[in-house]
Amino acid sequence: MILSWFNDGSAEDGFRDGIISRNIDARFYTFGSNSDMGVLEKQLAFIDKLPKDLIYANGLLAASALIKRFPETPIVFIVEDDPVKNDIIASKWRTMTNATGIDVSIPLLEELLELKAVRNFEVIYFLDGSQTNKSAEKFREMKRLGKYLKFDLFLIKDIKNIQKHMLKPFNKAKSAAYLAGSVSSETGTGIKKLNIPVMAEKPEMVVKGYGMIATVVDMYRAGRLLSDKAAAVLSGETASEIPVQTIRYFRLVVNLAEAERINEDVPLELLLTALDIIR
Repeated sequence: MILSWFNDGSAEDGFRDGIISRNIDARFYTFGSNSDMGVLEKQLAFIDKLPKDLIYANGLLAASALIKRFPETPIVFIVEDDPVKNDIIASKWRTMTNATGIDVSIPLLEELLELKAVRNFEVIYFLDGSQTNKSAEKFREMKRLGKYLKFDLFLIKDIKNIQKHMLKPFNKAKSAAYLAGSVSSETGTGIKKLNIPVMAEKPEMVVKGYGMIATVVDMYRAGRLLSDKAAAVLSGETASEIPVQTIRYFRLVVNLAEAERINEDVPLELLLTALDIIR
């Protein structure tokens, strides 16, 4: 049983391929909720009527709902938010539920190190495009990391009025920015006028040219890794005794056109790890 809070994608492809490669006799029922809670509730009701030896969940909301609704059915999950902090499992070592999985959240330190590899910045501007508790927590973590990576941090919340921040003197050669969340095309155009390298939290911002680089997880590989846990459960291991894995393999989305526009060189070693290069 495959249920994604999103739609069927590369993670699900990786999971199915991993199961099939082990010659496990499996029938897949696949559902995608398209990030719609109403759709998810209807799918949960339908799943309740189907036979299920194991359920795959992609997304925190889907995993949380499934764990609560089907406590007797083993569940393997992929989530982009810490499952312990969000209280869907007790710990990553012993989940204390009939579930295990993979945490694919990207550590902020990894993102900053990738940006440092492009430009050894001394000042970074945190462009808060989402203004959520999550972005506030990320800002606090970035402030903490500043003393280790040796940079000063400035928060810019009203990025719709990015023009007024451009009037503040700063050394562009030693500056960079981090874009948290998504922005409109108008705001994105304003960010581009800063003419400094921008690390975007969301890869689609890089595709649109509002950021130069983004760190992403290879979700197909994550799905294959999750199939290992599913195979172990189907072989008789108890899901709660299988530790939740924190993925440590990341790829990049790089907008080379944006890099060239601001006369910035992207190191070859970063390009070799890129999942997508926009030219």
